[in-house]
Amino acid sequence: MLDALLARSALAPDARSYALDISGSTIPYPATGTMNVVLSNGGNGQVVSSRLFAWTRSGNSIHARDPDQINEWAYANGAGADSVRYEIIPFRSNFGSGTQTIAGISSYEGRELNRFSVVFDGTPDCPGYPTDTECRE
Repeated sequence: MLDALLARSALAPDARSYALDISGSTIPYPATGTMNVVLSNGGNGQVVSSRLFAWTRSGNSIHARDPDQINEWAYANGAGADSVRYEIIPFRSNFGSGTQTIAGISSYEGRELNRFSVVFDGTPDCPGYPTDTECRE
């Protein structure tokens, strides 16, 4: 029982307070998608548990669609974990040709956690381009 209480206090981060700002991206994001939430032990790097959850986009921000579901799962499965990581699962995007940027700023309770940015050539390498078949992911 005490271990469970300690795990809950170690995993105090509330999924409701996590956001991913995608305003620096040039690719269109879908309205919804999937993310992997990973609970791990920072001392030994071991993944304690992970599970897929839905996200939703509101303007230029991505949030958990049901943060309470994530919190309940984390509290029930987080014994031995002291770290939470959110990973956006790849999705299809109908971006244009030329230079494209995928950028994000993750934050918790409005405080920046980290930033990332990837620049790539959006020209698809599909055989027979242009085609009616979408080739980009």
